[in-house]
Amino acid sequence: MNYISEDWDDRWRSAGTVSDWSDLRMTPKQLEALNAELMAVIARHTPASDAEPAPDAFPVVVQLQSFPRKERGSA
Repeated sequence: MNYISEDWDDRWRSAGTVSDWSDLRMTPKQLEALNAELMAVIARHTPASDAEPAPDAFPVVVQLQSFPRKERGSA
């Protein structure tokens, strides 16, 4: 990820995040609900394809990964 090693002004540096929540425990239904909510949030912040970007806007990458993992110490 280049963002970490690149030089950004304080506004951009404080706006971005690299976060990790690795100890959540959910059922498949809860995980589906979480994903749906996160997708809805992203959709609300996605501009219309014909919208003119703000002069200070940059392309932004949003990555989402959510999947089950085996219990630690189990085969």
